[in-house]
Amino acid sequence: MSVGAQIFRGLRAGWRFLLRDPNAVHLLENSSAGVWISFLGPLLALPIYVLHFALVPHPGEVNVGWFHYISVFLLGFCLSRLIWPVVITIIGPLHRRQAFMARYIAAYNWSIPFQMMILFATVAILSVSAMEPATKAMIRICSYGLVM
Repeated sequence: MSVGAQIFRGLRAGWRFLLRDPNAVHLLENSSAGVWISFLGPLLALPIYVLHFALVPHPGEVNVGWFHYISVFLLGFCLSRLIWPVVITIIGPLHRRQAFMARYIAAYNWSIPFQMMILFATVAILSVSAMEPATKAMIRICSYGLVM
């Protein structure tokens, strides 16, 4: 299967996960190659993540250089995307699910673009709304709960 077809299949599975379809996991390849190709999901979501980060109000000014600021931002993005594979390799054998670990990791990775689209849409709408800051914060928390 070509890389483009794998990307389309992974994004289709991610969309079906968003719709809470339990059969979406069968669209994913249960192999290490499937896991590695699934890391294209977070790469596709990176531009959306950058836009989301740019729209979220920050509590203070940046007192460090831009290189340092962007490096920490990108490091946070990478670490947040690598936590789940580490967690699933620990939890999977405890629940006797090591045969499905590749699909669990791929499912997480392919759902990230859709999670980021929901979060970005929420922040974009809230940035132009005239609501109270506490209301905006509560709506953002609810959108994070929706995608998790």
